[in-house]
Amino acid sequence: MAHPPHGDQAFVTEVCWRYFVNGLTQAEVARAMGVTRLRVNQAIGAGRASGLVQVSIQSPFVMCLDQQEALQTRYALPRAIVVPVGPVETAAHDYHGPVGAALAHYVTQAVDGENWQRLGVSWGVALEQAIARLPQMDRPDMQILSLMGGISRGSRFNAFSIASGLADRFGAQHSHLVAPVFLPSGIAPDIYLNTPLFRDHLSDCAGCDVALLVAGDVSDLSYMVRYG
Repeated sequence: MAHPPHGDQAFVTEVCWRYFVNGLTQAEVARAMGVTRLRVNQAIGAGRASGLVQVSIQSPFVMCLDQQEALQTRYALPRAIVVPVGPVETAAHDYHGPVGAALAHYVTQAVDGENWQRLGVSWGVALEQAIARLPQMDRPDMQILSLMGGISRGSRFNAFSIASGLADRFGAQHSHLVAPVFLPSGIAPDIYLNTPLFRDHLSDCAGCDVALLVAGDVSDLSYMVRYG
């Protein structure tokens, strides 16, 4: 994975958090973040020079870093990214935009350093928001594969639009799973999905290098619930 430059605010903040708050050595910080000790040293210097590091770490994302640490520890994750959203009680509450922005930033950074050939995607508003924030790239060697069936409504964020929209941003090829997200009652899924059209697509999906999946909720905010 490509790492951000040592002057990147999020990177500098995380380095300073691990070094000054968690009490890790520069070598331990470097190992935990998968970078060189020199880059850790440069980030600490940048944090001091910018005023980020004073008596404490002055950043609106300190709480997010704390939550990231907790998630990584609890679920043994190599990395977690937590982003702030508006209060749930307000009409302006939106978690799709912030999550989409963070995902777009992560993918943009990662795609330069990873040899992704096949990228699988689900569907949803967070992915739609991520696509809107992705820069135009030129990856004709990449194939975007839809991992889920689609719905007839909500066309701007369903499986077909997400796969084709992402492929457009990457300048890549794409392939759809041309099936409904739920099979009608009485139709045997094994027989249905064993036709050559679906079998070949699912075989390609099994060979994906990376998958972008949305884990939505089941409240009234969920588009899956809203569209039945």
